[in-house]
Amino acid sequence: MNNMRLKQALHYQLDYMVKSYWGFFGVIIAIMIFIRLLMAFAGNAVSFELPFAGDINIGVGEVQAQGHVNFNIGIPVIIMLFIVGIIGIREDIKMLLQHGMGRYTIYFSGLINSLLTGAFLGFICMILSLIANRWPGFFVIGSVVSVQGFLNGWILNIGGFFFAWQLGSMISLIYYRLNHIQQVIFSVSAGAVLLFGVPNIISRIGAEAFAESLSNIFVNNAILTLFLLGASAAAFNFLLLRRAEVKE
Repeated sequence: MNNMRLKQALHYQLDYMVKSYWGFFGVIIAIMIFIRLLMAFAGNAVSFELPFAGDINIGVGEVQAQGHVNFNIGIPVIIMLFIVGIIGIREDIKMLLQHGMGRYTIYFSGLINSLLTGAFLGFICMILSLIANRWPGFFVIGSVVSVQGFLNGWILNIGGFFFAWQLGSMISLIYYRLNHIQQVIFSVSAGAVLLFGVPNIISRIGAEAFAESLSNIFVNNAILTLFLLGASAAAFNFLLLRRAEVKE
């Protein structure tokens, strides 16, 4: 614990996170340009839906030329950080251990990085939402769940982004610790639970009751729930990482 080299580890992690930022926001900007072109040249009303991002209605609304567009990047950011969590922890183990940094350094630098990244991206997303609320022509918002208030939305985004990163790392570390046969067994078991176990539980409880329970949890206690889930995944990651060996 006393020999942790957090500064060097965070500097290395920041390098690949900046590359992830560029790639992600490059795609977002390309989508924005594409939508703007549709809004400029669409002669008739055009309506479609982007997965996880909301409804796109072009040429529809009070101002026919502008239309109404609601492009939410909150969920795409979650997906990006989930993937970063999966890939990043493998690279951290391989690179940092080879440079003489211990597992405590890997773990705590990743933990700090996920919180800082969640805070940064959460702030950017809320700024975009604030601009969209003040300027109808700006159609990009960013929120994990719709809440009242800039601070509440920012904290909620931090919790969602932090959980996504830690969940990705947890899944990656589970597979990292297992051999090939164990990976197959785990994958089949997890798939069976998702395909058969979860639907069976929902059918027993009732779809409406299940949906209402989830709604009550995430609407009334969204911030606490997300941070508890993120902290639980982070704690499990610590246990998984303690004896993780370097693999090629």
